[in-house]
Amino acid sequence: MLADERRARPPMTEPAGRAALRNAGLLLVQRAGLVVAGLGFAAVIPRLLGPDVYGRYALVAALAVVFSACSTLGVNEIIGRHGAVLVASGDQAGLRRLFGSLLALRLGSGVVAAAAFGALTLVWLRDLDRVALAAIAVAVVARGIWLAIFALFLGLNQAARWGAGELVSRWAVLALVPLGAVAGGFRGACVGLLLSEVLVLAAGLWWTRALLSLRWPDLGYLGPYLRFGLAFFGSNLLGIAFQGSGEALVRGITGDYAQVSYFGVANGAFLTGVAAIQQLSLAFVAALVMLRQAGKTAMLDDAARRLVTWLTAGSMAVALAAVLVAPDLIPAVVGRAYQPVAANLVPMTLTLVVQSLASGAAVILLAHDRGRVVLGASALRLAAFWSLGPLLIWSRGSLGACAAVLVATVLQAAYLGWRVRAEVPAALRAWVVTVAVGVPFMGLGWVRGGAWTNAGLWLAACVAYLAALALARVITREELAATWSTLGLSRSGGRRP
Repeated sequence: MLADERRARPPMTEPAGRAALRNAGLLLVQRAGLVVAGLGFAAVIPRLLGPDVYGRYALVAALAVVFSACSTLGVNEIIGRHGAVLVASGDQAGLRRLFGSLLALRLGSGVVAAAAFGALTLVWLRDLDRVALAAIAVAVVARGIWLAIFALFLGLNQAARWGAGELVSRWAVLALVPLGAVAGGFRGACVGLLLSEVLVLAAGLWWTRALLSLRWPDLGYLGPYLRFGLAFFGSNLLGIAFQGSGEALVRGITGDYAQVSYFGVANGAFLTGVAAIQQLSLAFVAALVMLRQAGKTAMLDDAARRLVTWLTAGSMAVALAAVLVAPDLIPAVVGRAYQPVAANLVPMTLTLVVQSLASGAAVILLAHDRGRVVLGASALRLAAFWSLGPLLIWSRGSLGACAAVLVATVLQAAYLGWRVRAEVPAALRAWVVTVAVGVPFMGLGWVRGGAWTNAGLWLAACVAYLAALALARVITREELAATWSTLGLSRSGGRRP
């Protein structure tokens, strides 16, 4: 009987959970580095290039992200789920075969994506420098490869190292794009972006050298894996199209590169927050899968509740900063020419609050193998953005684009929340309460004063908000202590092996 229980028990459930929490903590530390890099970028690049030239750079950089996404093929989800199974079983040869086959396939799809990027930009953006566009096309290939390489760390349950790829990328961009811009303006900035992608690729190749081996893709072997990743690939592709098409819509409707830059700066800050939410959510995939396999539905709901609560509370604090601090911070950091960005940040940060629910629900659906629901939600969001965006952009410029992002994400989150209502009812209730407690604090924007007064008001609002969550029992001291202990940082327990 004992042997049967051991066979039925999901392997490494507790260690996987502890590893996920530790990696989530490291991802939070990385977020601080990303925020600093983002602030440095916002303080240097837009001011250095000016609204018109920066609008050009923001447009092609956003298109590069979109076309890189066209070569993902669901590798993150494939490696994150099936790679973890191979690691748990000790099948290093199987892991090397899967990783090498996917990497070779990703290389081929990256070349195709780069060619498509070059064809589109040569026809559509004829006013832009051809050398700069060629540099971005090569960057599309490099980015696609390193994204696949770093996905390996998800399968190894090393989400922090997976997130390190983005951290290295942001700091490389901060260092190399300004140097290129000084040396050659728009062309130099694009070459700097290419060099930053190559640098991250080199780091990924070095870190994965022990498991690195390109293999000619065997579609018969890869077929089951690709079918699994297809829905998530489609969802990711639609998500990147949603995130990266805003600049193109603003440029196409307004014809004003300054409006593109206003949206680009706000969208860059927004995407930093989205990346944090999605990475923290994905760090818990393995643990949630183990809970589901063990049939521990109550624990799964409770884990989802904690994840969604903390993501939402953190996003609400960011939204409060947009209302209270951003009007003072934007002119000081980016320059007075970018003052409209402060208004754009309000709907974009409110979108992060909604994104916390959407990402939490998407991770639950991944654990339940319901990728088609995630795909449908992403399609709904993109369709809503492309339908409402042109009208709102035509009437309100870049602010209208930001409002369209918010409305589209609300629709996506509502759909996902409805589809997971039976699996995680406590998580959904916690999100509603967390948002309801935070909404009244948004009214403090009406009593803004000087810059230092506003900063103090924001800090006081955050403290009062956390206290209100504690009084509402949304966040408890016991949960904080349990999480701290699980991380292995308590004095009494020490770090667990």
